[in-house]
Amino acid sequence: MDARGENDERTQLHLATSNIPATLRSQTSTLDDITWSQLEDVVAELLSANGMEVPRVRPGPQGGKDLIARTWVLDEPITMAVEIKHKNTVKPGEVRDAMFASQYYNSLMFVTSGGFAAGVLRERATYNSHMRLILKDGVALRGYP
Repeated sequence: MDARGENDERTQLHLATSNIPATLRSQTSTLDDITWSQLEDVVAELLSANGMEVPRVRPGPQGGKDLIARTWVLDEPITMAVEIKHKNTVKPGEVRDAMFASQYYNSLMFVTSGGFAAGVLRERATYNSHMRLILKDGVALRGYP
């Protein structure tokens, strides 16, 4: 895709999702009211708004990544896999599977519209995960502008 096509896609994504966070904050809508694909769009928009490049990942099963987010730190590329689940509770096995599938990325952000089981928080504290795993739940999502 050329730069013009990327800009068009980015503009369409922004237009399609820009009102969703405000609607969620105003509590006229909840995360339960949006579809899984809208949740992916919201997360992509939030990452993009925070300075990350977020190219789209192909539809269908992606093996532990729904989005890829890139940024540069001191002239070094940082690439993060993003796994998004639109469900009430994410279990430790789901996080471990996503960690394994994203082992070649600098980090994994696991986002859910619900919450994480206690075992996920223990998994986050392990030596192999504490620097690579970023967890964002529905409460955290509602706090973003």
